[in-house]
Amino acid sequence: MVVNVKDAVTGDPLEAEVWLPAIESEDVRRRTTRAESGTHRQLLSPGSYEVIISRQGYETAVLRTVTIGASGWTVQDVALHTTH
Repeated sequence: MVVNVKDAVTGDPLEAEVWLPAIESEDVRRRTTRAESGTHRQLLSPGSYEVIISRQGYETAVLRTVTIGASGWTVQDVALHTTH
């Protein structure tokens, strides 16, 4: 899976936390997107996953069903909105 996170207004890439609650516990250090590109790549087994993307000062995005196929990368583009 590839997650690309940007600011909804400016389009600038954002460093944000990416969490898959079905396979990661609360105790696991969250993975983050790269600050310069807003991108996070993660190999996942085929199936459906809930993906939560968050950053302080922005509304959290919850992708309820991200389906990962048996081949290739599944790309999710996420635009986060500020909370104010």
